[in-house]
Amino acid sequence: MQITLLCLSLFLQAPATPELEPPQPLLVLKMPDPVATVGEFLHGALHETVVQSKLWGMARKLPEFSAVEVGWNFFLKPAGGDANLFVASFAGDGLYLFVVAGPELENGEKGKGEWALVGLGHDGELAQDCFVPPLQLKGMARSAFHGESWEVQVDDKITFMRQENRFLIGSNATLLHQLVGADLAQLAAHEDIVQVDGNLPPDISGWINGDALRKDGFTDKPNNAGASYLFGELHEALRTAPWLAVELDIQDQSLALQFTTPASESFRDSHAPYFPGVREIPMPALEQGILYGVFSRDLAHWWAGRAEYLTARGLAETIEGDGVLKLLFARDPAADVFLHLEPEIRWLVAPLQSSDADRLSVEYPAAAMGLQFKENAPDDLEQAFSNAFLSAITFANFDGGNMGQPTLEMNIRLHESGKIYTAAYPKWTTEDKKPGRYNLSPSMLVMPNGGLWISSSLGLLEEIASAPVQMVSAGGMWLDFEMKELAAILHRDRAHVVANRMLEEGGDLEAAERFTEFVFAAIDLMQSGGVRSFLDGEKMHLELQLNLSR
Repeated sequence: MQITLLCLSLFLQAPATPELEPPQPLLVLKMPDPVATVGEFLHGALHETVVQSKLWGMARKLPEFSAVEVGWNFFLKPAGGDANLFVASFAGDGLYLFVVAGPELENGEKGKGEWALVGLGHDGELAQDCFVPPLQLKGMARSAFHGESWEVQVDDKITFMRQENRFLIGSNATLLHQLVGADLAQLAAHEDIVQVDGNLPPDISGWINGDALRKDGFTDKPNNAGASYLFGELHEALRTAPWLAVELDIQDQSLALQFTTPASESFRDSHAPYFPGVREIPMPALEQGILYGVFSRDLAHWWAGRAEYLTARGLAETIEGDGVLKLLFARDPAADVFLHLEPEIRWLVAPLQSSDADRLSVEYPAAAMGLQFKENAPDDLEQAFSNAFLSAITFANFDGGNMGQPTLEMNIRLHESGKIYTAAYPKWTTEDKKPGRYNLSPSMLVMPNGGLWISSSLGLLEEIASAPVQMVSAGGMWLDFEMKELAAILHRDRAHVVANRMLEEGGDLEAAERFTEFVFAAIDLMQSGGVRSFLDGEKMHLELQLNLSR
């Protein structure tokens, strides 16, 4: 009899739910120590700087921000308003974000992707006490959250789930069921990413599938020659990368972000002009610099082979430039000019200096480009650049004169650092005419050591000629920027910025002013930063550093 009842009970017992296969994520982000990371952000110097900024006050007025703030406080209330307690209870041992591809639609396209947030709590009961009261306000009975295993769907949009100390939130219940028993660390690890290189101890790290990077509107090559020269290798790396790894480090007053992607042998060969090798490059140290930049590029080989790095439309646009350069230099630019330059171009941006003409009501920063002749460069290369500079000014005067503009007066003088070629608008001296006010005073400095600088401003060029030199190590893209001087210029030009934005807003002055104030507040919050891109073996790195104002 007992055997019969046992067999009957086994027959009537519901079959066990089959174990689901783990999902195939397109994007993974993980926060190994949420308590430390969130605590650092909520109570560190970075948090104090952000919440005291004008930008934060403006952001709090946005409806999107209000929705997030309401949701955050919604869960903080049962935790006694203690964000650390909430984070510690919900995700004390790790926090993971997974994004997977959406279902295939009838038309063959992919539907909207699904997401899931998974936290491994220190204290499951405490975490449940944090979650349950807010959800009860949505009409959920307490019994729905009984025990260590439950699942609740809110508004047919978001699913909440608990399995012992594992708490899950996501847009799709099936995805959560796939993650309930999965090895999260193994799922978050990418088989080809053993370790993301770099010196940043990541507060947040992860990766994104290459196909997800190139979902829409990603051209095979850049359409613009400038974009191709400056960022062509980044474009190609993203176009072909099977994955992109990311690391974020939250520091005392800064954020450091690093991206890493594989650089295949074919990529390194095809884009060799972008990787001429790491060199020590002299850079003037200005007192009030806005931007310091070095782009290490083999300009001659890039120009000669630019058909490989540009779309047909972009290449067609360079044909005219090729003719103009041949006319200015009176020789082939790639073979007879660029070939004799070291493989880098230096950039400087700074405020206008006192020796410039009186400033316009609209002020623009001054910019300069630096080149370096190779040791075996032909003796007449300096003459070729001087002829090109003087010819360019002549053409500018011809075009400007036809439109009734004053002409630039050219001059050549010696400086202790070399020879300076100048072109400046004359200043009116008669009482019945106001002094000319122009931002432009194009100048060129040729140094005895083969250095050459071309500047939009004579004042900046004179500062470059007298400034001490600092050596920077660059093998790709190297940028440093300071925001203080740029912010000062923008604030002086505020009326012009608002007027231009108003045209884009269809004449809406209030909208233009709101946008301008928001941008200015963001710039005021930033103090400085830097960008580095370089090749390291079979990987390419892009590093971003942002320092906030104290």
